[in-house]
Amino acid sequence: DDRKAARAAATRRFSNQKMKSKEGLSEEKSELSPKLQKELSKFIKILDKTSKKKPITADDILARLNRNRRIHEWLAAPEVRVMTHYIRENGLLPLNTNSYGYYISKDRDDIEETYNTLVKKGNSILAAAEALKKHFLDLPPVVKKSKKQAEEKDEKVKRKNKG
Repeated sequence: DDRKAARAAATRRFSNQKMKSKEGLSEEKSELSPKLQKELSKFIKILDKTSKKKPITADDILARLNRNRRIHEWLAAPEVRVMTHYIRENGLLPLNTNSYGYYISKDRDDIEETYNTLVKKGNSILAAAEALKKHFLDLPPVVKKSKKQAEEKDEKVKRKNKG
């Protein structure tokens, strides 16, 4: 069963692995703290009960993870985001999201929708970083853009400035 295999993979301790990207550069995968490694299997069990019709919000995930804990042991919202990122970055589960929450789905349309959302957010973050860089012109480019992409961006700026 795919979910059991994913759960087993998720509970193993991941060391920092060097992964080859398409450009041949190496990137380090994120590693969970020991505290979050212990919580990951519980987190995945919660996600296993979700579907597009029954998504779960980050607040509900936190409430379930923090049930029967003392206040000083509670997890916080950023820790849920770290585990979510870890699951996605390591491809442990097809974790999707919509305006109602997180859910597991292997449906191509659901995955494509989440993929497009993540790419859009990533591009927005890169655009913000590039804009911030204007204050320090000696910073290297965030992403190497093709000549065509640079020309398209210049054209958009020209059109925006005219109208």
